[in-house]
Amino acid sequence: MIDPIFLAEAAVNGLLLGGVLALLALGLNLIFGVIDIVWIAYVDLVMICMYAVYFLVQVYGWPIWIGGLVSVGLGALLGIGVHVLIISPILGSAPVNQLLATGGLLFFLQSFATFLWTTDHRSVRLTLPTLEYGGMFLSFARLVAFAVALLVMLGLFLFLRHTYIGTAIRAVSQDREAMALMGANPRTVYVVTSAVGGALAGVAAALLIIQYSVHPFFGAAFGPLTFMICVLGGLGNMIGAFVAAFIMSEIISIHRDGLRDRLRDLHHHDLRPAGWSLREAGVSAGRVGVGVLLAALVAAPFVPMGGMRQYIFHVLIQIFVWSFIGGAWALMGRFGLVSLGHGAFLGLGAYTTTLLWNFFGLTPWLGALAAVVLTAALAVIVAYPCSRFQVIGHYFGLVTLAVGEVVRLLIIAERDWTGGSLGLTVRPAGADSLVAVQFADKRVFYYAALVLWALGLWVWHRVDRSMARSAMEAIGEDETAAASVGIHVTRFKIAITVLSAVLTAVGGIAYAQYIAYVNPDTLAGIGVSLRIVFAVVLGGMYALLGPTVGTALTIALAEVLRVVFGITYVGMAETIYGLLLIVFIIFLPSGIYGSVRDLLRRRPRSQPAAPVTA
Repeated sequence: MIDPIFLAEAAVNGLLLGGVLALLALGLNLIFGVIDIVWIAYVDLVMICMYAVYFLVQVYGWPIWIGGLVSVGLGALLGIGVHVLIISPILGSAPVNQLLATGGLLFFLQSFATFLWTTDHRSVRLTLPTLEYGGMFLSFARLVAFAVALLVMLGLFLFLRHTYIGTAIRAVSQDREAMALMGANPRTVYVVTSAVGGALAGVAAALLIIQYSVHPFFGAAFGPLTFMICVLGGLGNMIGAFVAAFIMSEIISIHRDGLRDRLRDLHHHDLRPAGWSLREAGVSAGRVGVGVLLAALVAAPFVPMGGMRQYIFHVLIQIFVWSFIGGAWALMGRFGLVSLGHGAFLGLGAYTTTLLWNFFGLTPWLGALAAVVLTAALAVIVAYPCSRFQVIGHYFGLVTLAVGEVVRLLIIAERDWTGGSLGLTVRPAGADSLVAVQFADKRVFYYAALVLWALGLWVWHRVDRSMARSAMEAIGEDETAAASVGIHVTRFKIAITVLSAVLTAVGGIAYAQYIAYVNPDTLAGIGVSLRIVFAVVLGGMYALLGPTVGTALTIALAEVLRVVFGITYVGMAETIYGLLLIVFIIFLPSGIYGSVRDLLRRRPRSQPAAPVTA
């Protein structure tokens, strides 16, 4: 039985943590409410400010309160910089590009921080007491952070209610066009809002650094949590975010502190032994060109490659599999259903098949059927309420993001089965086996991946030529108008979501069988979800070969950067990768393949001859 003192202590600590989480959620919600863009990299800005406080206090010996003030100023500058350099150029572009631009910033900041400061955890060493009251032990640092957070939130409320610019911010968030007609400049309001949101990130950084250590992937821990709070409270709803922050913090604190003694014995192994552990089809040169391409791919294994043979096969297999996965995502993305949680379907497929084989000896062929059924069920659970309650745009993206993070956390939590964050190795069959889908010769996986890729193109083409395309395009533009002309909105949205999710799960199964290893960071969660979307957007989601082109470019780029930098400059390859993604999303919104397609199709229109007058 749980000691009531532990529960009371956990509840109080959760209340104190809620103050800082509320700051994060309010900053993100303020930016969304005014500019109508979700900053995926918001908590990574907090991470940069935390590093600033750490170096000022630990390296240069500045007082913590001065470091905190510098953090606030740095956060405001970062907020302005993000808006001017990234957000402003894409304000009129598609929502998916707006989301992914800050997602690219997330990769850039994480990788650049890794390059500069490695992955070591760094903490500010302050001598702060621990208070005891009624048998409960309370952190003085959390008490201070809670008090400062409340004061800052009170200041934000007064700023928005009793200042001219604050009133303009609230007015623009309610009606941008009307405020422009009344003389207010929305662009100025956007910049000020970004500065305020960044300043709140700086305050949160100063309060978090006295409680937690900072590392380049700090945003991976607090970012999804902040998004879930915003979704729970309602995007743009400041009061809802405030309440949701305290609810979420209580859940986290009670689970972690009040139940840790009961859960300790359940997770005593961190590592199990190995083995248990559409608008158009795109630019086409005609049937002859397609036939030549397929013939070349089929004949590729027989071409002499020297010592690079195995490596080239490995790269091509990854391109085929991830292109198939990208095409599966594009089935939803092209119709405005921007999912940021496809890692959930990818991980569910890979882990279900692997666990059934490792623990029960069930062949992956049957395990794949079970994985498909589970994935389809999860897709329906996500799609049905979102469709019924018209959860679209940014809201749909964040809901799917939360689903992906929940699946990742469940995989990590059940470490006795899944191996936790260390991953799980597929149990070896001992020899080549069709039953176990394990082969030493990479040519087998090459042809299997080639067939899988071709199957994905066929499904994409069939959807593009079906009535479902017209229906989904109508739904994507206006669900109410689509329903008024007889389109069953819910049925179509569930169908396309299930199809996309199932194909993604199949891709996850294929990848897991080829790599013979599954890991929650590479097959679930926001990281892999964003990488899928990036590749598709980079190539062009509206073209048949767009996901393939984008995937091939991203994988080739990653391999080249890895070879060039190796382990000498850890994080530099990913830094360049993230920066290039931001540049491509801003300047090539239709993707590389889509832009080339549009360029080739552009024909000069002949001008009609002027009439001859007598």
